[in-house]
Amino acid sequence: MTPKNSNNWSLGMILVILPFMLVCEADEIYRITVGDKLDVDVFEEDELSVQREVKPEGVVTLPYVEKINVLGKTLSEAEKSIAKAYRDQEYLKRPEITVTVASYKKRTVSVLGSVGLEGQVSIPDGKRKIELLAAVAAAGGFEKIANKRKVEIIRAGHKEPIAINVYELYKRKTLVYLFPGDVLNVRQRWF
Repeated sequence: MTPKNSNNWSLGMILVILPFMLVCEADEIYRITVGDKLDVDVFEEDELSVQREVKPEGVVTLPYVEKINVLGKTLSEAEKSIAKAYRDQEYLKRPEITVTVASYKKRTVSVLGSVGLEGQVSIPDGKRKIELLAAVAAAGGFEKIANKRKVEIIRAGHKEPIAINVYELYKRKTLVYLFPGDVLNVRQRWF
């Protein structure tokens, strides 16, 4: 391969990786998902303060108000929606609502192939993603026979793998993230 072809390959690799790279810091704001358990505290209204699990429809049911949609909302947005529901029902004039996550739904990615321990890797609580190399480290690291030039990601809900060259990631200081349900397959080198 000539240097010119090598540069074209590197550029092509970057173009493949770009959609899956680091997103802005604002993306790290936690968003509520199905299965999360939320503590909803209503200031000076103990009978209204409850713990509820987000149902498959993305809602929580609270005393004296209809189902409140919280799916995909930040905790602050959920607080505002709940306060509005109590105001709209004319149950409370100025509700002060605090929503916290009592427990997060378990989020995992699969790490397979030439790693120390194949299987599910948990995404840290409160996070929506895990960095590729952190997932490999959590799976015991790369084995000596791992082909770091041909690591594949299969995104949840997709069939086509995305080829990743880990050496290029190191070289370019690029971060690639895995999201819940993704599969990372580390192939073996052939000698």
